[in-house]
Amino acid sequence: ECMKGTREDILSEIIDWASDFTAPNILWLKGYPGVGKSSVATSLIEKLRLIGRLGSSFFFKREMADVMTPRALWRRTAYDLSRRYLPIRKHIVALLKANEDILDTPNVYTLFRQLIVDSLTKSDDMPLERLPVVIIDALDECGG
Repeated sequence: ECMKGTREDILSEIIDWASDFTAPNILWLKGYPGVGKSSVATSLIEKLRLIGRLGSSFFFKREMADVMTPRALWRRTAYDLSRRYLPIRKHIVALLKANEDILDTPNVYTLFRQLIVDSLTKSDDMPLERLPVVIIDALDECGG
């Protein structure tokens, strides 16, 4: 987490981006290793949690690359979204009832599309100010 009083500008910019519903839906924070991207992500998680916008967070770790795969990312994201957002939960439960094998599909794109994209786009009764933000850190350390 960022030390108190540090990186406030970037955190504020990211919160502003998350609140601008006309902004692109992906924000990519990039920088050299060790400059504090993970600290920013950790601080951002707490800020988003406080305003009810944290959908999910996932931190890849190189030393756990065998279990930290794209499949694990989307399964965890779907789980978190379904815990925090009732409209998304309803869609995911219906999807799993219709096709319980979806979680075991080797096709990561299918998993992402059905669990995440479809769940978000078909949950149209969610107010804009509650739309989830998903934090993914250290994508370059993803296994699989």
